[in-house]
Amino acid sequence: SVTSIGESAFAGCSSLTSITIPESVESISSSAFKECKNLKTIRGFIGSYAHQYAKDKGYQFINIGDEILTEQGAIVIDLGTCGKSVTWTFDDTNTLTISGSGKMENYEQLYAETMIWDAAAEDYYYVVDDDYYLERPYEVYSSKIQQVVIKEGVTSIGESAFDRCTNLTSITIPESVTSIGKDAFCECSNLKTIRGYTGSYAEQYAKNHKYQFAAIDQAAKSSEWKFDQATGTLTISCKGKMKNYESAEKTPWFAYQSQIRNIVFESGTTYIGAYAFYGCDALETIVIPQGVKRIGEFAFYGCTHVTEITLPEGLERIEKKAFQGTRITDISFPASLRWIGADAFRNCKQLREIIIPEGVEHIRTEAFKNCTRLERVVIADSVTYIGADAFMNCKQLDKLQGYNSTVAAEYAAENGLAYEQISPPAASAPAPAPVPVEPEADTDIETAALTKEAEEPVAEDTADEPVSEAA
Repeated sequence: SVTSIGESAFAGCSSLTSITIPESVESISSSAFKECKNLKTIRGFIGSYAHQYAKDKGYQFINIGDEILTEQGAIVIDLGTCGKSVTWTFDDTNTLTISGSGKMENYEQLYAETMIWDAAAEDYYYVVDDDYYLERPYEVYSSKIQQVVIKEGVTSIGESAFDRCTNLTSITIPESVTSIGKDAFCECSNLKTIRGYTGSYAEQYAKNHKYQFAAIDQAAKSSEWKFDQATGTLTISCKGKMKNYESAEKTPWFAYQSQIRNIVFESGTTYIGAYAFYGCDALETIVIPQGVKRIGEFAFYGCTHVTEITLPEGLERIEKKAFQGTRITDISFPASLRWIGADAFRNCKQLREIIIPEGVEHIRTEAFKNCTRLERVVIADSVTYIGADAFMNCKQLDKLQGYNSTVAAEYAAENGLAYEQISPPAASAPAPAPVPVEPEADTDIETAALTKEAEEPVAEDTADEPVSEAA
């Protein structure tokens, strides 16, 4: 097996973008990738020489070994140390978690110098760059970090620790933190909320720096919801339609987002609002109660630990991105369902089989994109529309099955899939009469509408939005 990569081994390979390095490699020459200007990614095993090399040289690292999972079930992309007894992990939910005991390292804002020859003086002089850079072990992920969670035991947040994490929106700080270094959140333009404990250093810091503070230790309840910290159960008492929310941060239970393990709907709920449970990554099972007719967009987006979803008879619409990124392996759709929204089950990478029942009419754009383990799809004859790239990058899927569906057959032919006609299931009680559904654009609800009750109509459009090729 290969144990080293020698001098100039790949020098000048200007089209090289990625390289896979085995665990056996223990040394890489300093000139091995000289002038490989397009090399961005090193693939290897966490803890290997290649892993450390990638971090030292600023390459993106992709783990090809066994998956390492966080407590919430997210997949660890990278990890390392950021203090004497402090570690960090970055996972596939774009969460950076800081754990351990004691202080984080401080990170200095560094300025590069350029050496220039002065012909008249016959000597060199130095020019300091206007912009600075940082040498943090997780620097390569700084633009991707959306949430930071500091665990109990860490006592300080280092200088410039999260400087320029421009997509960071929320940070959770424990009671053990008693100091935050200068420029810790410099240029974090999207950071609005600090989550922490009442009376803690974090609360005072948030107040002094004009951040919204969300207390995670207060007894949480209102006329429409309550949260039991002992069991991690959020109870929704809403009668009729829940509100739509502009973002997860706008939900009244946002301070408890990472602690919610169970959701109980009391009878009477008919609509689950947009962003209602976005990013509840401790949630494992979702049971939608009888009476719910519609699930709003982004409702359970990014609930990365969810492995089971139960949908009730009577449900008619699943809006865009409602269950994107969950870890379900199968799902049973009710006969009442008419609409599966854009990206509704995108990135559900454990999903293996889908049977679309008679009654469903619309499967929207990229509805099941990147379901990489999906092996079987059966399309009912009632489906009249399958959106662009509905099954894109479903690597295990080589055919669609149907009873007599010309729509499914046409989609299969247009997208390089085989089509197999199969016998319909045994006759059963007839499905409810179809409810006419007007095609609408696969676009977000307008911000103005998000602040109103869900029953207010959302403007519709018959055209699909342009297809994005984002992963």
